[in-house]
Amino acid sequence: KKRKGRKTKRRQKERRREMTKEKKEKEDRKKQPGDERRENNEEEWREKRKKRKRRERRRRRGKKEKNINYNKGRRKIQMTQREKPKNYEIIKKKKNTVKENGKSEQKTTKTENNKNKDENNNKS
Repeated sequence: KKRKGRKTKRRQKERRREMTKEKKEKEDRKKQPGDERRENNEEEWREKRKKRKRRERRRRRGKKEKNINYNKGRRKIQMTQREKPKNYEIIKKKKNTVKENGKSEQKTTKTENNKNKDENNNKS
C-alpha cells in the first residue's frame, strides 16, 4: 500500500473545508426569518430546563431532610401529650432546689419571679 503524500492530504483537507462551507450555506438558504430567534429560544429553554431540574432535585433532597425533622417534632409533641409520670412534679422540684450551708432551699420558680416583676411594674 502506497503512503499518501503531503499534497494529497492537503487537497483532501481543502475539499473537506469546502464541503462544510457548502453545507452551511445550504442550511442558511433553507432558514427562514425568525429561525435564529427560535434557535436562541431553544438554547434558553434548554438552560431553563436544566435549572428547573436542578431546583427540583435540590427541593427533593431538602424535603427528605425536612420530613425527618418534621417527624422528630411530631414525636416530641406526642411525648409531651402523654400523661405525665407520677413522679414528674417531684423531679421538677428536685431540680429547683439549691443547697446553702447544708440546707436545701427552694429556688424561686419562674412564675414567682414573673409575679414579683409585675408587682414592681405596678408600683411605678
